[in-house]
Amino acid sequence: MKILFITPTYNEKENIGKLIPLVLDVNGNIEILVIDDNSPDGTGELVDNMAKDDPRIKILHRKGKLGIGSAYVEGFKYAIKNQYDLIFQMDADLSHDPKYIPELIRKSEKYDLVLGSRWVKGGGVIGWPFYRYLTSWGANLLTRSLLRLKPKDITTGYRCYKVEVLKKINLDEIVSTGYAFMEELIFRVQRAGFKIGEIPIIFVDRKIGKSKMGIKEIISSARAVFKLLMKQKKTRQMVKFGLIGISGTVIDFGILNILVYFHMNVYYAAAISFIIAATNNFIWNRSWTFKEIKNQKKLHVQYVQYIMITATGFLLNLFILKITLPYFGRVFSLDITRPIVLNSSKVVASLFVMIWNFLGSKKIVFKT
Repeated sequence: MKILFITPTYNEKENIGKLIPLVLDVNGNIEILVIDDNSPDGTGELVDNMAKDDPRIKILHRKGKLGIGSAYVEGFKYAIKNQYDLIFQMDADLSHDPKYIPELIRKSEKYDLVLGSRWVKGGGVIGWPFYRYLTSWGANLLTRSLLRLKPKDITTGYRCYKVEVLKKINLDEIVSTGYAFMEELIFRVQRAGFKIGEIPIIFVDRKIGKSKMGIKEIISSARAVFKLLMKQKKTRQMVKFGLIGISGTVIDFGILNILVYFHMNVYYAAAISFIIAATNNFIWNRSWTFKEIKNQKKLHVQYVQYIMITATGFLLNLFILKITLPYFGRVFSLDITRPIVLNSSKVVASLFVMIWNFLGSKKIVFKT
């Protein structure tokens, strides 16, 4: 069995010289590919010299700092071309202990991708300040929830892939070049139907050098997650429905405030503004949000169903207004017709009604 470790580097001279022997000593079938982004500190030259004495050490020189994601993509393509069986990702900064390699290999007999996880029972982190621990854990949890990913640690850089996984995934479609690559690859592996397992690891923060994770990488990760979200049909529908809902809410608020300004009863005004906004939302949702749905029901049937859904939503809207108007009146010590009281209640009611309308539209009106 041929095993390849891929380790991207940028200014890791102090660490890579220690890491390579530790990895190669674990198993005689292991080879290591260092992908260096023209490190100013001489990392590439050091690995070149080590490779002269050991054919299991490979190095790929790149012209500049092109990102960890693109480095791994190049490494994966090298592994596929040269017919390796297992491919590892591993950081160069000694944060990933080579002692976990045998367990990762054993686990790969059962799973297509095995993760060295900090967030499963028995895993953990040493050397991080609390704010970094909290930020990493929170971002991991949020991204998992948004992308509906099953593994507990989707940002870990310690991984073992079967080559079949990398062959099936279209590596040229990967949009992330930085650390968001970690989440994106798990997203694509899970969506392709492969089995993902985890083993607990203790991650030890680097002792030499500086972390490459900065504000630019955080922003890049957020953008990449948004792009992945928009690749999912349900997410696209929710975003479109939300945008239309916002436009309907603006119409609803505007008409409501105008009618109340001209002394119409607040509940009658709410009824008129709500129906106009609902009709606006129906037209846009049919022609935009759910336009991908084939064999839609006839327009009048959908409109009647939508009005029934929104009519129920309207009653829910009135019920919530009935409860919240007096409450916010007491909070602000003002009459319920005053804008701050009226609009505070309307915000609460609109949120509940938007959720109700989306579920009704998805499950009944525009059901696939």
